[in-house]
Amino acid sequence: MNARPETLRTLAAAGIPAERQDEPVAALETGAIAGTRIWIAESSAPDGVGERCRGQPG
Repeated sequence: MNARPETLRTLAAAGIPAERQDEPVAALETGAIAGTRIWIAESSAPDGVGERCRGQPG
């Protein structure tokens, strides 16, 4: 899913001119990426668990 076009339409509807839309959209994208990385890090198996699950000594 690419939310960028919808975000740009929403900003335009709010009266934000096109030349001022890139900065807030970039900030939203950066926050989304950071949030995803945190979620992945917190959802990962503890150290060594993955190797034991694959039958390798851990």
